[in-house]
Amino acid sequence: MKMREEDEAFKKKLADIKRRKMLITVAVIIGVTIFVNGNAGGVFILFILYVIGTVIGFWN
Repeated sequence: MKMREEDEAFKKKLADIKRRKMLITVAVIIGVTIFVNGNAGGVFILFILYVIGTVIGFWN
């Protein structure tokens, strides 16, 4: 029973971490879009950020 409670607490902690990372991601995307006024350069920068985040495992 105690093992199950610990497992549930661990899963909740992982979900919170993932949620926090997604909020940071959305904030960065919004910030970059505002910074570059939504032009083609902004799309390119967002793509680069996404690739870098994927490579370092940020989205996992």
